[in-house]
This record gives sequence, structure tokens and C-alpha cells, in this order.
Amino acid sequence: MMDRELKISGYVDGELGREEIRAVEKDIAADPQARALARMHGETTALLRAACAPQFYAQRIPQVGRARLRVEPRRPSLRSMAIAATLLVGIVGAAVGILANHDRASETASLLEEIASYHLVYGRETEHLVEVPASRREHLSAWLGQRLGRRLAIPELSTARLTFAGGRMLVVDGKPVAQLMYTRAGTFPLGVCVTASSRPAVPVQVERRNGLDLAWWRDGAYVYVIVGTVPEAEARNLADQVAAQMRS
Repeated sequence: MMDRELKISGYVDGELGREEIRAVEKDIAADPQARALARMHGETTALLRAACAPQFYAQRIPQVGRARLRVEPRRPSLRSMAIAATLLVGIVGAAVGILANHDRASETASLLEEIASYHLVYGRETEHLVEVPASRREHLSAWLGQRLGRRLAIPELSTARLTFAGGRMLVVDGKPVAQLMYTRAGTFPLGVCVTASSRPAVPVQVERRNGLDLAWWRDGAYVYVIVGTVPEAEARNLADQVAAQMRS
């Protein structure tokens, strides 16, 4: 992480070679956290330059052929240093908040991405759609509930013409995730996933990943994800049914 920050800082300050610049720009284009770091370093540099004046701040060593000419920087005043320090503290504090929020969002995004990826693979199975079949419903509920540290009710979704097929345990970021699978004629199987979460409660959100529809929410202790190919209105209705039965 520190090496990445140093490279992004060097990129902002124009201190990298051509290949390093390409690598950092590729990282920034692909990762929101890298963009947040680049923005933070850019704002820090701009504010420090404004506070200390250009002639005081990080004058570079120009190149002349193979020789280096060193330009001695003038010492900044105590007032300029105090202003710069105050600005830097404020920027670092804001950056910590931005990155913390990003980490929380990334955690959820990573979970959804993993669940969608798993579902694309397992949903295409027929004979091995589940690890534990619906005929062993009580065993499945007890096993997955024990792994999650809770009583795990298996929702009844027959009003939506969904038949419970069984389930399995997934592992995402080293944490167990209960996956309950449902089938409906003519449609891709639907999964209901549950895993522990210490994040604050969030109402139902609906989004699309890897060609699948996902409805997810948190209750402050667990995060729930419904994954399949269903319209948003149906996904929200199913989320309401699952949430009500999981609470009982």
C-alpha cells in the first residue's frame, strides 16, 4: 500500500519515468481508491504551494546533460510553515474519511461481485446445483446457521413460483456466506445469500452485475443478497419477503 502511495505521489509531482507513469495511470483508471489517492496528493501539493509560495516548495533539481545543478531552496517563514501544516492536517483528515468510506463501499462491492460470480457458475449446474438438497432442509438450516452464528430460517417463496432446491456455503474474503438456491421453470435459478456484517443498516438496494440482478440490504448484523434474473419490482418484493421471514 505504501509503495502504491509513493508511486501515486511521485506521479502527481512529476517524478516518475515514462513506464512508471503508464503503470500509475492504468491503476488510477481502474481503481477508485487509486483515483482518491491521486486527488488527495494533488490537492495537498496545490495547497502547500499556495501556502508556502512556489520558491519555497520542493524546488526540483534541473538536469543539464549528465550533470545535476542543485538549487538551494529558501527557508520558509514560520508563518508559512504553520499554514502549510494546518492545511496538511485538514487534508489528511478529509482523505482518511474519503478512504474509509471507500473501503466500506469496496467491501460491499467485493461481496456482490463474488456472489454474482459464484452464481453464474453454480446457476448453470443441473445435477450439482446445490451441495445439500432441499430434502435435508433442517440439516442445511442448522449447518449454515451454525457457521453464521444465528438461527437461519429458509424462506418460503412459493407465492413467487420459486421452489427451494437446497443450498451450500460460499466463502468470500475468508467469511462464510450461506447460499440458498431456488428454481422456477424457464428462468435462471435464484439465490438468497446471507453473511455477517458489522456495517450500519442499509435499506434494499437493487443493481446489476455480470448480467445478473442483485437486491441487497443490511440490518446492522447481517447483509442479505438476492441474486438472479428478475425485474427490479420483483427483486424488491422478494427482498421484503426474505427480510420478513429471516426476522421471524
